[in-house]
Amino acid sequence: VRLLSHDAPWVRFIDVMLPNGWNVAVSVVYSYPGAKNQEWHADGRHLDRECDFEGCGAAPPYGICVFMPLIDLNYDVGFTQFFLKSHKTSKLIGFGEASHILNASYDGILNAGQSVLYDYRLLHRGMANNSADVVRPVLQFLYTAPSY
Repeated sequence: VRLLSHDAPWVRFIDVMLPNGWNVAVSVVYSYPGAKNQEWHADGRHLDRECDFEGCGAAPPYGICVFMPLIDLNYDVGFTQFFLKSHKTSKLIGFGEASHILNASYDGILNAGQSVLYDYRLLHRGMANNSADVVRPVLQFLYTAPSY
């Protein structure tokens, strides 16, 4: 996992987005059978400027998450749902359900080994694990600027 965190295909993107270097932490996020939908949330808060009314001017990222499931994700075992572009402002916190009305939600249904990258400030939620006996393990790589 340590080698993957430094040599994965997404590392070139991380280098561009965090140009002053980065640190990485790796963990495993589990969802057990019977787990319910999570509430919409952002793992990281806004530390600097936010976008204006037109969506311009947001601070660059200080953290980027990579989710990589260890099993195939589907509507039975669940997945992570993302509110696109919600990383630009904290004013969307509490309005996660609006992502559907705004056509701004993305269902992260991935095969084992595929990945999705997102700004640490992006609103997201884990969806229910409706399976009878399948635990959903997802590797989480958190790349952060050295100043974080």
